[in-house]
Amino acid sequence: MSNSFWDYSLMAYAAPGVAGACLQAQDRFGLDVNLLLYAAWLADVGKPLQADHLASMEEAIVQWRRRAVLPLRRLRRDLKELEDAAALRDQVKALELAAERHQQMLMWRIHGEAEIPGGGASLRDNLATVFAASKAVDASAQSCLATLMEALQGVAEGTAQ
Repeated sequence: MSNSFWDYSLMAYAAPGVAGACLQAQDRFGLDVNLLLYAAWLADVGKPLQADHLASMEEAIVQWRRRAVLPLRRLRRDLKELEDAAALRDQVKALELAAERHQQMLMWRIHGEAEIPGGGASLRDNLATVFAASKAVDASAQSCLATLMEALQGVAEGTAQ
């Protein structure tokens, strides 16, 4: 699977500060990293993330995330605490990444079917839509949003050049 969303996600996640900020949002507020990257990618291509589109996207991926991505993530993290499990943990990590990539493929398909208006997209608004949908709106969540936005802003500036 090659598409501009996946390519953006790989580039963005590798950028300084992005992985840490995404994982903080995931671990502290239960946010889906792929949805955060989708929101950022949409902003990068000049499209706003509407709440109804986000809800459709969430509905399309929730079962995959619950049954594939999250169990693999839990197993990988559990293996971290076991002695002599590094090789197995690396294999599970590769499976987790494959599951994440499949989730993005599902998201790409939904994106292709959606009618998303162009213009007027901001990184802050798109990310805030994801946070709000997850009810992560308190001061701590706003601080996390600001950190994520700052990290992803560097990516946006890099793609604009």
